[in-house]
Amino acid sequence: MPRVSSEFDDFLFVPIGEDRHGMALNLLSVLARSDLDPWAEAARLSELPEKYAKARVAALIAALPSRPLIPAGCGGAAAQAVARLPRRTTPTVELPKAPRRFALPEHSWAIVCAVLMVLAVGALWAAESHQAAAKEHHHVVSAPTHVSSAKPPADTGK
Repeated sequence: MPRVSSEFDDFLFVPIGEDRHGMALNLLSVLARSDLDPWAEAARLSELPEKYAKARVAALIAALPSRPLIPAGCGGAAAQAVARLPRRTTPTVELPKAPRRFALPEHSWAIVCAVLMVLAVGALWAAESHQAAAKEHHHVVSAPTHVSSAKPPADTGK
């Protein structure tokens, strides 16, 4: 079996207290009792900012089912352990920004206002044209459509 990395030994083997049965607890046993791979979790914790790593370790200790006897308390034990954690300085990689598909001009609000004004004037013109056409159609339709059966007066030819 290949030997696991020893860079986390100081962190994993830091004593933090005893369980209720008098067994010594270190961070390795806390992580194992939490069903976590101690070395993988140590690697993950080493990449977190210190305050988040402390909070995570304190939460793992506090979540142990048999409430261990920890002289420094969960927070104090977590701080002692995280102080021994090798810090990884991973360079922050910035992802390239997605290219803009549509770039608005600097004063795009003025263009938007102008377009909205043109649309509003066009809508008013269309409404007025529609009303005028409806009025004309109404006058044509409202003309009498019945035909009188009376005979026209006879032309007397005088």
